[in-house]
Amino acid sequence: MIWNEARECMSRDQMTDLQGKHLVKLVGYMYRNVGYYRKKMKKLGLEPGDIHGMEDLGKLPFTTSEDLQDTYPNGMFAVPTSKLVRYGTLDSVSGAELIVGYTQNDLNLWSECMARTFAMAGLNKNDVIQIAYEPENWAEGLGLLSGVEKLGATAIPVPADQKKDLMSSIRKFHMTGIIGTPSYLMYLARMIEKKGMSGGVLKAAVCGGQDYAHQESFLPKSHEWQYGGLRDQTHFGGGFQGDHGDPSGKSDGGAESGGTGCGYRSENH
Repeated sequence: MIWNEARECMSRDQMTDLQGKHLVKLVGYMYRNVGYYRKKMKKLGLEPGDIHGMEDLGKLPFTTSEDLQDTYPNGMFAVPTSKLVRYGTLDSVSGAELIVGYTQNDLNLWSECMARTFAMAGLNKNDVIQIAYEPENWAEGLGLLSGVEKLGATAIPVPADQKKDLMSSIRKFHMTGIIGTPSYLMYLARMIEKKGMSGGVLKAAVCGGQDYAHQESFLPKSHEWQYGGLRDQTHFGGGFQGDHGDPSGKSDGGAESGGTGCGYRSENH
């Protein structure tokens, strides 16, 4: 199902052109506002004027975990903290902490991207969708909640550690969709099968919140799978939406990772 026809149905050439314009704007913004990126670009002999479009993407330096560690907690923020409306903390794959700062524009973009994701999974305003994320991933869960609300669907936010509440919600609220980690969704599928519940109870499940490289231990290699009647869609990077991808075309710039910016703390930091 299409959510934003103007953006989702544009031609490849139109998309590349739009991405190139955003990239040029982003690089200039980052160069002016984030000293760490400016230093990395200067080290490579790069200036914003050297970036003209997507064909120049390979010239830019990567952002590494070491970069995030070196700038913890807010060395990559691209706006003054007075412009932030939310902080979030996320655990990285290595167990280190990420601090993310969001502007209102970041949050608006996040909800738009999540609404597209859920529409792609076949969900709409008539659905009742549970967000079942572990408490340590609830910063991402808030973005998913806003996406469900933007879609016009009804949201049920229940932490994934409350398993009894989950099964109860399926019956009480006639849930038709669920969002959670792949390992948790496999638990749900097995519970539905064990309890002999109808395969048509839930029509879609959306995976996120875990490193995709490790999902093979939970799900088949296909991005879509059938288990207990569930149809799965996997989304990537939900917690790191930023102004640079603003679908309205009114981006005011943001950090490479986390929109406004993020910092990274290792266990030994």
